[in-house]
Amino acid sequence: MDKDELLKMTDNPDLIPGIYNYCDRWCERCSRTSRCLLFQTEKKRERSGEPSSGTGECDDDFWEAIRESFSLARQMLEEFAEEEGIDLDEAMEDEEVRAAVERSDRRQEAARLHPCFAAAEKYYGLVNGWFSEAEDLWNEKLEELLSSARLELPGRDPEKEARELSDLAEVIRWYQYFISAKVLRALSGKAEEAAGEWDEDWPSDADGSAKIALIAIDRSIGAWNALLSGFPESQDDILEILVLLDRLRRNLEAVMPRARSFIRPGFDE
Repeated sequence: MDKDELLKMTDNPDLIPGIYNYCDRWCERCSRTSRCLLFQTEKKRERSGEPSSGTGECDDDFWEAIRESFSLARQMLEEFAEEEGIDLDEAMEDEEVRAAVERSDRRQEAARLHPCFAAAEKYYGLVNGWFSEAEDLWNEKLEELLSSARLELPGRDPEKEARELSDLAEVIRWYQYFISAKVLRALSGKAEEAAGEWDEDWPSDADGSAKIALIAIDRSIGAWNALLSGFPESQDDILEILVLLDRLRRNLEAVMPRARSFIRPGFDE
């Protein structure tokens, strides 16, 4: 896809500007993909046989799509700079620019030391541990459901139960790393705003990032609660995970008190 194609797509009045900024990136479960520029560009890549930069295995096609996306962004930036009479190479050597980059790096490092980010990192480690240790229990549960299906026991729908279990695992796995990424962005953005380096005319990216992190936490808690009844043998481990998630949710809400009221384009309007 070239610049002209992309600009033509942005003229579509049905698209919701910025809808992809605060979503959970789970396009397969989204009802608003027809109004999302990011999704539409990915579908156009697929139809034209170009590699996609969406979810999936990180193969050569994936990295080629990433390279192309950066190349296109660079091209548009250079053309804008030329129109405005800006020398990008000279601008990057500017002391103020270098100082801003250094401040951003320091904010990232400080955010990584925050208790909320530490909890989010601990969470995805616990998720990996649980699924690894519960593999035998999981297989036994599925085998039990298969046996029930063969016996056609009354009052049970084992196929539905198996689908629900698979769905719960998919929800947990989808948000497993997503939560920490959005918590880190929220904390870094909050520090940027506190330093007066965020344009107040724009909605708070920190609050938007925190909101989608909280939504991901809410959905993960719901999935773990549903798993609890199906795996009583893992009750202690699951409860430990739930306590951690609930504490992370409450602490993030305390740090980002306006996050829940943030209006996400296309979702909360």
